[in-house]
Amino acid sequence: MVQHTGRELTDLELYIPKALLEGLLAGAIVRVRAGDRASFEILFLHYDKPIWNHLLRLVGNKEVAEDLRQETFVRAWTNLPKMGDDMQFGPWLHRIAANVAIDYLRREKKFEFLPFPEDELEGSTTVERLSVKSPEEEVCEKDAIEQALAHVSPQSLICLLLQDQWGFSQREIAELLNISVSCVGSYISRGREQFRRAYRSRPEANEKGGLR
Repeated sequence: MVQHTGRELTDLELYIPKALLEGLLAGAIVRVRAGDRASFEILFLHYDKPIWNHLLRLVGNKEVAEDLRQETFVRAWTNLPKMGDDMQFGPWLHRIAANVAIDYLRREKKFEFLPFPEDELEGSTTVERLSVKSPEEEVCEKDAIEQALAHVSPQSLICLLLQDQWGFSQREIAELLNISVSCVGSYISRGREQFRRAYRSRPEANEKGGLR
């Protein structure tokens, strides 16, 4: 996705100072591991909105995203006692959500990854992030961005979103999708180019200058 310089605040972040919130979440994780359901509600309130937004963009259907969100938190509740002490809850939860979404997309045959020719792999793993001219324009042009993303092939879109929105490295994406790191880089590079072409083809792009 397009990388924003800021992000939407979670429900808890709107009302609780950062330092206090960090302590609240850390304590909630400890209590949840001991089986405290009430503390799990704290984690849900904090992570629910970003998880749902990420799932929605990945699967493109609100009802499906809702089902996958519920499955994500059920899996998290079930598996939290097994989470390693050295693991952070946020990235761990996002990995569960990504696996849930990818499992769904595979079941529905929404995508199929094919190997790239060798000449397409070379030099494709280092790519710049998509961006529009300013954070304000990112907000104003949200609909245009969504329309441009709709022109990105499913395979490329999944890799692109997992890296730019979910924050996974290309190696992590390769592990999630069971493909090579070089293929991930190629899909991301191809997806960026598809996005740019669609974004620049907007009638207003000639007036505003499009992407830089």
